[in-house]
Amino acid sequence: MSGNPTAIDRTAIDPKAIDSAGRCPRQPIHSMQHSILRIAIWTRRRRRNHRLGANALALALAVCITFFAIQVLAVAVARADDDASREAAENCTEDAMIVFDASGSMQRLAYSGETRMSLARAAARTIIPPAALNRRLGLTIYGPGGAENCSNIRVTVTPQPGAGPLILREIENVASGGETPLTAAVEQAAAVLGWPDNRATVVVITDGDENCGGDPCAAGRRFAANGDGLTVHVVSFRVGTVPRFRAACLAEETGGLFIPTETLDELSDALQRVLVCPRLSSLERRR
Repeated sequence: MSGNPTAIDRTAIDPKAIDSAGRCPRQPIHSMQHSILRIAIWTRRRRRNHRLGANALALALAVCITFFAIQVLAVAVARADDDASREAAENCTEDAMIVFDASGSMQRLAYSGETRMSLARAAARTIIPPAALNRRLGLTIYGPGGAENCSNIRVTVTPQPGAGPLILREIENVASGGETPLTAAVEQAAAVLGWPDNRATVVVITDGDENCGGDPCAAGRRFAANGDGLTVHVVSFRVGTVPRFRAACLAEETGGLFIPTETLDELSDALQRVLVCPRLSSLERRR
């Protein structure tokens, strides 16, 4: 090698890499394009991975928030159910009067070929004994008598502990007849319970609407105007579809339940809802 520092040692360079002017050629264009393409692909992949990572993080955060919201909602629903159960359990220990329909229409045949009265008695045999274990029950019967009798309303059992057998005996022995003085019967049952001085529940079992001149809606409003101490539940049986079942007003105005039923099972379930404590009901179902 000469003393010239800029001289090229051609023996150290591949002859094929030297052009005619003694210079190293530039990289081929296609090789540079390939490198640029690789860099672009790598950049896009990083951006995509970044987006995927951000999306995954957002999804995980959304799942956590949703799970937390579900847990909060579940706790709120459970507390509401507990409150409702406590309220129902408290209400089902109050003294209650059963207002039982023994009007002439109870002798009509139902879907099973049995009379409505026979099916009502069957439901009573199922529900009243467990209900009487946890609350004082009484019985008012309306209807027996002449075909146009609106005045026959009798308190056959006053509220007392263990009244199940007494109530069932009265229901088994009553003869159907007369009309449906439903409103007057409910007012009389409320008086027997000592309302408005005492909290009380009235459960009406009827196969027809008021037809003796009473006004169930007006009576319900009077009950409500005197406080919330009286609750009237109305369970209709085999009433069918009617434009307006006026007896439902008694339940609507006093915060009770109006439950229309058509079959024995529906009637039994309805009576269990309004007469038997939730806790006792669950025990009975497990037996």
